[in-house]
Amino acid sequence: AGMSSITSTLAGSAVSRLVNRIGLTGLLEGTAICLVLSLLCADFAYSIAERNGFDPAEEIKEKKRKAQERASMKKGDKAVDLAVEKKKGTVAKSLDLFRRVPTLGALFWE
Repeated sequence: AGMSSITSTLAGSAVSRLVNRIGLTGLLEGTAICLVLSLLCADFAYSIAERNGFDPAEEIKEKKRKAQERASMKKGDKAVDLAVEKKKGTVAKSLDLFRRVPTLGALFWE
């Protein structure tokens, strides 16, 4: 099992004890405090990255531009298929993936 599975299981099993100890309102307040702290830490991390010259937005834009150029260079059905694939939603893409790779579907439902 992955680390996120283990921590999710531990956190889920602790909810009832926390509600009994601090109440539902206290649990929601604690969640709000953790969320605010997480947002502040994320903002601080991005400011450090910008100060040190690391801006992943430029890399992402460059990758998207290159992918669009490759897609526009392709002709015929492949370009049309690529355009249709981009318009599909996340659920449709997931279903297509599970149809192509049944093992992933089985792992997802496990």
